[in-house]
Amino acid sequence: MDSNKILLTKNDVLNTYRSREHGEKALSKYTNWFPLIASSELAGIVADLMGDGHLQGKEKYRMDFTSNSITELERFNNMIYKLFKVKGKIRACTTNKYGTMNLGVNNKPLGRTLKLIGVPAGNKVLSCFQIPNWILKNKLFFSYFINRLICCEGNVDLFSKCIELRMHKSLDKIDDGIEFF
Repeated sequence: MDSNKILLTKNDVLNTYRSREHGEKALSKYTNWFPLIASSELAGIVADLMGDGHLQGKEKYRMDFTSNSITELERFNNMIYKLFKVKGKIRACTTNKYGTMNLGVNNKPLGRTLKLIGVPAGNKVLSCFQIPNWILKNKLFFSYFINRLICCEGNVDLFSKCIELRMHKSLDKIDDGIEFF
C-alpha cells in the first residue's frame, strides 16, 4: 500500500503562484506541511469537502464545511488543525433555510494545496470531478473516504429501507455524476 506516498511537495504548490517570490512568502509559515503524505485523515477531508464542503477556487481559495451539528463542525476543524495547524471559525449559514452552520477556513495556501490533491474548486453542481487516484488505489484511504462521503451525502429511505447517496448535478453533468458514483 502507498501509506507513505508523497502527494505534494512545496514546489508543487509554489508552481500555482504567479511569482515564486509571492509563493515563498505565502507558504513561509506552512513549510511543515511538506512533503504532504497521503493519509486516511486527508482522504476524509477530501470526502468532506466533496460532500458537505465547498472550496472556492481562483483568487479566494476559501473553504466552508456545512452541518447542523456543532460536533461535526468541530470534528472537521480538529482534523484540519491536526494535519495543517490551521483553524476555522464556526458561524451561522445565512444562505439557506435549513438552519445549518458553516465552518469557514480562510487560508489560501491550504486551499491551493487541497485543490492540487483532488478537492474540486468552485460550484460542484456545475463541474466534473472524480475520486482522486491516490484514494482509489489504497483500500484504507478509500474506506475512510467512502465512510466520510456517506456521512455527508447519505441517508436512509425509511419507506424502502435503502441507503441513498445523493449529489446534485446540472443536467449537462449528470453522466459525470453517475461516473463518480
